[in-house]
This record gives sequence, C-alpha cells and structure tokens, in this order.
Amino acid sequence: MVFLLWIILGVITGWLFFNFIKIYPVGLFTDITLGIAGALVGGLILILFTGTLITSFNILSLIISMIGGIILIGFGRLLFR
Repeated sequence: MVFLLWIILGVITGWLFFNFIKIYPVGLFTDITLGIAGALVGGLILILFTGTLITSFNILSLIISMIGGIILIGFGRLLFR
C-alpha cells in the first residue's frame, strides 16, 4: 500500500512540474515517469536516513516526493534537452 502511495505522489509531482515549470519541457509522460521514480527514491532515502515509513498522504509525504522529483526531473530535463 505504501508503494502505491509513493506512485500516486510521483504522478502528482510529475504533473505539477509539467504544468508549472516550463524550462526545458520534455513532455508529460517523461515528467510523470521521472516524478514517480523521484518519489520512490525520496521515500527510500527517507527510510534509510530516518528509519521511518510514511504510510499516509500528508504534507511531509508530498514534500519528500517533491524533493525526489525535483532531483530526477531536473536531471532528466538536462539529459533530454
């Protein structure tokens, strides 16, 4: 169930980036895919550093997802431009 939550957060992150960040646009599908991967990476980093697992949709889970998404989407946009 937690895995599904991070995927949903990643889709939201990718969609937000596609709609609001217009620097080096690469497409909706790419942004959503990188957002999902970023959310999963952000969740894994949180588990590794704190040992806690986020099991609900709240502002902290969205922030962690956004941080992971920012890193991967930014890196992906640099690669695909």
